[in-house]
Amino acid sequence: MRLAFMTWACPNWTVEQIVDAAKRYGYEGVEFRLSVNHAHGVEVGIGDERKSFVRNLFKENGLTIACLASGVRFSSADANERRKMVEQAKAEIELAASLECKCVRVFGGNLPEGVSREDAHRYIADCLRQLGEFASSHDVFVCLETHDAFSRTEHAVDVVRLANHPNVAIVWDIRHPLAHGETMREAFERVKPFVKHCHIGDRKRVDGKWQFAHIGEGEVPVGEAVQLLRTINFTGFLSFEAEGFGDIDPDTLLREYAERMRRLLEA
Repeated sequence: MRLAFMTWACPNWTVEQIVDAAKRYGYEGVEFRLSVNHAHGVEVGIGDERKSFVRNLFKENGLTIACLASGVRFSSADANERRKMVEQAKAEIELAASLECKCVRVFGGNLPEGVSREDAHRYIADCLRQLGEFASSHDVFVCLETHDAFSRTEHAVDVVRLANHPNVAIVWDIRHPLAHGETMREAFERVKPFVKHCHIGDRKRVDGKWQFAHIGEGEVPVGEAVQLLRTINFTGFLSFEAEGFGDIDPDTLLREYAERMRRLLEA
């Protein structure tokens, strides 16, 4: 297992600053969040020269672009809106391929009013099947995150099974299934045939609301997730998704995560 971080931890950093920090704190990968105006500028539409610069910068520093975190969602009841999302995701898959990145994260989204879960699963799976076919020709996986209406792994896995394509997989965010009543083991047992990438973080409840916590200071059994992933010889990335961290500076966030995760991995 390898450590990565998503650029939510450092939204105002350039690609050069991101690479410097990854090297400094011993990370092996970086996950770029797309379409939210992060300063890294790695987005659909950048020129070939910039793509080459980013790709070579990572190679020269022995780093991997672990994932491109898309914001597309496929739950809309409007077929035209879903088509737009599919086209956006295809462009992001092409960007991933040009950067030698093997994973594009997507969301299912929240279920629209008046649509049954069964129907939503069916048409979301159809979108994912189209993307899996497209991604296969680019040597990329399109991965549905356990998030939104698909936080419970039973729902995410059902959609991936319906998509029925080898290039459609899962990003297991270990926090969301837990917040929706699943145990870590229950979630793992469902996602283990499909998991390609993991989002890792800790949270604690304050006044009934989940808030950011450093690894080991919250209620998420991160060590259990690591041990479960070991049982399937998982070699992918454990990517730090820092959201809601308040005024903690990026260097502190990234240093703390790397040090604490390394202790778990060495245990």
